[in-house]
Amino acid sequence: MVIKSIDQEKSDFRPLNGWKVLVPRSAQQAASMSKQLRLLGAFPAEVPTISIVPPQDLKPIDMAVRQIVEGYYQWLVVTSINAVNALEASLRRLGLSTTIFDQVKIACVGIKTANALEKIGIRTDIQPSKTNQHATGLVEIFPQHDARANPTKSVLLPRADIATQELPVGLQKLGWQVDDVIAYSTALAPVPSQDVQERITGGDFDAICFTSASTVRNLVKLVGRPHKRTVIACIGSKTAYAASELGIRVDVIPEISTVPHLIEELAKYVQAGRID
Repeated sequence: MVIKSIDQEKSDFRPLNGWKVLVPRSAQQAASMSKQLRLLGAFPAEVPTISIVPPQDLKPIDMAVRQIVEGYYQWLVVTSINAVNALEASLRRLGLSTTIFDQVKIACVGIKTANALEKIGIRTDIQPSKTNQHATGLVEIFPQHDARANPTKSVLLPRADIATQELPVGLQKLGWQVDDVIAYSTALAPVPSQDVQERITGGDFDAICFTSASTVRNLVKLVGRPHKRTVIACIGSKTAYAASELGIRVDVIPEISTVPHLIEELAKYVQAGRID
C-alpha cells in the first residue's frame, strides 16, 4: 500500500473534483474551456446553445476590408475572437494579407481578442484594463476625434448580428463615424437530447458557466431555466443581468471577465462552500 504525504495530498487536491459543469458555449469555443475545467477536477459537458455562422451577405464585410486598403478608416475596433476569425476569412476571400491592417489603429475589447489578433500577425494599439474588458471600458479609453489632427473620422466595427448599440453609440459621442458591419451571425443551436434537458432542469449539473448573455437566453429557449440548486457562474455583469432578467440566481461573477478568471472564481466559490 502506498501512503501519500500531506504535501502529496495537497498537490493532488483539485477544487472542482467530481463537479459536473455545463459548458453552453458554441462548439468552436467550448473545448478550451472544458480543458481548463478538467485540470481542476471537473467533469465538463459541452452543450452548445449558439452556433457561429457567416452572415447571409458577405459583401458588407468584404467591402469594409477593401476600404481599409483604400485608407478610409482610421480605427478598427475588434470585440471578439469570432470577429477576428471573420476578418481573417474576408482576407482569404479577397486574396489580401494582414499587412493591410498596418494602415489603421486597432482597438480590442480584451486580452483574448488581442491574443487572437497577434496570432495572425496583427498588433493592438489600445485595450481596456483587465477589470474593464467590455464595451464601456473600451469607450472610456478611446480617444476623442480631433478633426484638426486627422480629418479621417471613420471607425470600422465588425461584429455579430445581435450585438448591442452601447459601443457604436459611445464612439459616436466621441465624434467618430462608425461603420457597424455584420461580420458573423449567431444562430440558435439544435435542441439537446431529452436526457440532457432533464439533467439541466432536474439539477444533475453542479454548475453552469455562462460566457455571454446569448448563452443564457438560448439555454432558456432550448431547455428552460436550470434547477435552483445548480451553481450559476457568469463571466461578467451583462451576462449576469441577462440571467437575472430570466429569473436565474447568479452565484459567481469574476472581477476580470475572462474564461480563466471565471473558472478560478467558480473554484474559489466551491472551495469556500466545502470549507464552510
